[in-house]
Amino acid sequence: MMVQTLLQRLVQQIETTSSKKVLHCDRNTVHEVIFESDIDGTPYYVVRCLLKNPETFHHIHLSPREKSIVELVAAGLPNKCIAKQLNISPWTVATHLRRVYQKLGVNSKVEAIAKLSQANLL
Repeated sequence: MMVQTLLQRLVQQIETTSSKKVLHCDRNTVHEVIFESDIDGTPYYVVRCLLKNPETFHHIHLSPREKSIVELVAAGLPNKCIAKQLNISPWTVATHLRRVYQKLGVNSKVEAIAKLSQANLL
């Protein structure tokens, strides 16, 4: 209850203060106030915000080859089978997967598939 009151005060202060530089912050995006401080009469807040859309968190841009490899990974095929199907070497498949992991900020096939599914890219 106390956090909600603090959150309401914060949003009200942001809405009424036009001279402050503030990133977009309103009742729909602020999730919780993590820290509050007052220095020389100026209030400072650290807040945790909600993401409006998970897809905006990371702009995921995969090449056509990376997309085809990820789709085959999602179908459960191992690297050797993917390589045969796409007429490339297993090493090339592994290289593409490493690049996909780097773009997505993940470390495994399972994490990559989960993240792409969450972003509706599979």
